[in-house]
Amino acid sequence: MTFDSQNKVERDLTLALINGTATSGSDYNRTVKIIFNDNTETTASLSESGTKVSVPAGILSLTVEVQTIEDTTEESTESATLSAWFKDDKSDLESGTLTIEDDDEPMDPNICGTNQRVQVRTNGAYVFVDCNNGRLGGPSISAQSISKRVSWSTNSYGSGSQNDWNTQIGVTEVGDLRTMSYRGSGTNNSSVCSNGGTSGTRINTTINGSISVNAQGVLSCQITLNETFCNGSGGLRYTNYSSNTCEFY
Repeated sequence: MTFDSQNKVERDLTLALINGTATSGSDYNRTVKIIFNDNTETTASLSESGTKVSVPAGILSLTVEVQTIEDTTEESTESATLSAWFKDDKSDLESGTLTIEDDDEPMDPNICGTNQRVQVRTNGAYVFVDCNNGRLGGPSISAQSISKRVSWSTNSYGSGSQNDWNTQIGVTEVGDLRTMSYRGSGTNNSSVCSNGGTSGTRINTTINGSISVNAQGVLSCQITLNETFCNGSGGLRYTNYSSNTCEFY
């Protein structure tokens, strides 16, 4: 800031640093460096109501350096206001805007975000991502013959798959997860139905599900549950359920 005329005697200048969309303590520090045009400098902690700073005689201008606080959160441009005045009635008050532009690299979208768990369910079947514990998959199925597989891909840590109901890939990897899928099935001998099997005896269960996030950060969830039962009359009864609703915890 430049004064209208040279400061002939030492005077107290009041400086105030006022929060806007930028907040002290998280976006910038209130302790600032004040550099006078004769290259001398001092420091001060500026409050919102104003802090007096002694300006030596002969000074024509000064610069206020405000230290910003680095973080890893992607944010929009933020601002605060720096005001200055000599007179107690503030009749000479002048203000300027402190602008803080975000320099963080945009994060790749991931399934978890700020959630502890993401899942999709239908009629008791489910597919999940446990963000806190780094685990993903679905339910185990008990049957004479079973098939199971969990697959996943991340932004930065590659992809993988396991012949398992659910698997732990790590908290870091789950925090970078782009897609996951689960397929589980179990089959029992269907001849039990034609041999007088009780209605409702389960012959087959197949669960297919996936959770993914696109480049815009939009989540997509889907699950299907197909089951086959004895109908009590020597034949089979089929049921099908599905859902596309993502649930967050």
